[in-house]
Amino acid sequence: MYNDARKTEESASSLKKNLIAIINGDLIDCLRYQQKANTALYGAIAQFIHQRFSEVNAAVQSRSKMKDEVVA
Repeated sequence: MYNDARKTEESASSLKKNLIAIINGDLIDCLRYQQKANTALYGAIAQFIHQRFSEVNAAVQSRSKMKDEVVA
């Protein structure tokens, strides 16, 4: 019974890939259009999200560089 339930669930990696695709595709595009249409309303949240994504990307790149240095 437990194995049957696991077969119908998606893996965490699969869910992560789908979520990233939605965020990078639909959500970011929607936010860009909203910001252009109404900067006063959406400008601050768009800037905040951009800043957070930049911070996360920098952290990921930093970890990736450290991993490369340790291996090399």
